[in-house]
Amino acid sequence: MINLKYYRRVEYEKIDNVSVTMDLYVPESKEKLPVLVWYHEGGMVDRKGYAFGPAMMELVTRGYAVVQPTYRVYCDRALYSEPSKTQWPVMLQDAKTVIRFLRANAEKYGLDSNRIGVAGDSAGGQLSAMQAVTAENPEFETDLYKDYSSKVNCAIDFYGPSEFLTMDEHADMSPVKNPLLIHDAPDSPESRAIGGPIQENKEKARSASTVSYVSKDGDKSIPLLIFHGDHDPNVPFQQSVVLYNKMKECGYDVEFYPQAGHGHNLNFFEDIKQIVFDFLDKHVKNA
Repeated sequence: MINLKYYRRVEYEKIDNVSVTMDLYVPESKEKLPVLVWYHEGGMVDRKGYAFGPAMMELVTRGYAVVQPTYRVYCDRALYSEPSKTQWPVMLQDAKTVIRFLRANAEKYGLDSNRIGVAGDSAGGQLSAMQAVTAENPEFETDLYKDYSSKVNCAIDFYGPSEFLTMDEHADMSPVKNPLLIHDAPDSPESRAIGGPIQENKEKARSASTVSYVSKDGDKSIPLLIFHGDHDPNVPFQQSVVLYNKMKECGYDVEFYPQAGHGHNLNFFEDIKQIVFDFLDKHVKNA
């Protein structure tokens, strides 16, 4: 039995008087705890307050504080004064604000500000991967908690998109199809996230694509771990292949574990959880 402190709906920023919040699960400890931040799925369109429970609870029992933040998404647009306040890049700006908030409040919650990792699935996986390749990029930083760094120790990407403009091309290569999802369509999650059809807004689509920030001169100090099912009907498997290949070519610390026969879900987690825990222990817990 583990003693746990649960902090519900902690506000980490307020935009137009709308609170953006996180939940924290902090096991009781005399030592400052390593932290895993998990960003939820939802295509940057929907709010998904629930993160993957089995993984979260196992991490808590292993001595990690787990943080589950929300972030601004398309469905919030009626709450804000301008549509731009729910369009890319606010999602990544929020994700990085979470990290700075945790450092600013580390003493209050018993956290170790030097040991923070991030992970997420689908859109949350994209936000996680983006943090591995955009460390301290001023485009994605805000003035909130500006005295603190948003840089993380490592990142885990579960089947996040990485290159918006090629998603339909990659979907055609997949053994499974989702006839209801055309990524180039004006109502696709990707188009809604950036504020218009991706093929008509290519510059913004590239700015929301992880591969755009991978280069031989990039910061390679944040290891990335990628998982993706090769039968994913929502985010084509090839998206992770392209990201992995480019990162390897440019010299990043990246690992990729394809999941044969799996779709857009975490049904394979039990099979790979030791890889995840070993990765986090190496780069966060024992850092």
